[in-house]
Amino acid sequence: MDSNHYVGRWAKRLHITRYYPRGTLSADDLELSLVSVIQHCRGLQIFVVEWSLLDSFTPVVDALSTYCSRSLRVLHIHVRSRQLARLFWALESLICLESIHLEFGQKETEDIHLGSASNIVLTLPTLECLSLRGFFSDFMEQAVDWSLPCLRSLTLDFASHHDELADIPEFLQTHGAHLKYLDINCIPVVDVPAILDLCPSLTTFAFNADWRLAIDDIPYYEASALVRRPHPNITTIGLHELRYAFGVGYYATHDILTTNFARRTNDLNFAALNTRNFPKLERVRLLSRTVLRDLETANGPDNVCFERWERWWAQCARQKVRLEDCTGAEFGNLPEEDDEEDEETDGDEEELEGGPLVVPGSFQGDAIAQIRLLTSQCRQLTTVLHDMGVIAT
Repeated sequence: MDSNHYVGRWAKRLHITRYYPRGTLSADDLELSLVSVIQHCRGLQIFVVEWSLLDSFTPVVDALSTYCSRSLRVLHIHVRSRQLARLFWALESLICLESIHLEFGQKETEDIHLGSASNIVLTLPTLECLSLRGFFSDFMEQAVDWSLPCLRSLTLDFASHHDELADIPEFLQTHGAHLKYLDINCIPVVDVPAILDLCPSLTTFAFNADWRLAIDDIPYYEASALVRRPHPNITTIGLHELRYAFGVGYYATHDILTTNFARRTNDLNFAALNTRNFPKLERVRLLSRTVLRDLETANGPDNVCFERWERWWAQCARQKVRLEDCTGAEFGNLPEEDDEEDEETDGDEEELEGGPLVVPGSFQGDAIAQIRLLTSQCRQLTTVLHDMGVIAT
């Protein structure tokens, strides 16, 4: 890039994945190289780092704030608790962001010192998709007061930890009215009816089907109380977990009391997925890839649980609701080994477990389609550079 500036001018996406070099590469060398690349790519629109930058976080986000503040649209980065203040200052400069995915490590100290950053009230006028994973309660506490007028997609993945649950209803009181997509994946139970009341515009909602919720008070009918009133817009519901439901895999060997309790909860929650509660419901998707793998290995549900699969299928069929597995295929049609390659290249395939079902915005959509688009753009760019004589044939 130092010798050929055209390379940096054309670069729109910088994606760094973790690797294990055979030689020695110090953190300082990596930091210097990465900051130098960002300086050359002043039209950068997408920046993705799939692993923690450790102490290089500050100079890297400083470089993004300095050289890409007007161009950057997508940010995917890992954040340590002591780097939270620096993240806030960087976001204040990156005002054109449309999609943010942040992964937070475990807290290093109980109290996080934000200093003057605690008084920042950010305005992100173009942000549509916000995805948070890990220990992000402090981030959400600050973001409650931010201005996010275009926020339409919110994903909250607590990564199976039980230590601290962010105040989701408080955040949604400010930012939930216009949300179209909401995915909450955590172990502790949250107040689903209150959340759905705060998000009247939702079309897609995903939650943990193992949550033990209150039972709806309806004669001769048992189901969880998912809503206080019918939700007018939800068309797609995603279900996390359900690992006890079909008697296969690792969880099939757990104690009978825990297993029966979980299956009873699953039945109550699934019974509430009806057109009385959700008049526009079109599909229910089981999001766990582990469940699908276990079912494939066992060639279907255990005999004890086969009735549950039939009952759920019949419930959806009566209401003309499509029951899907995590790939988007009909639940019950197990994938064939010979078709694995075809499935990986299927342009209609959506994100799997923990990912979007139907998400607005360009970052969290169909991953395969994005790869194809980027490949096509790279080929077109190579042709243009050849014609300009910038790179040799």
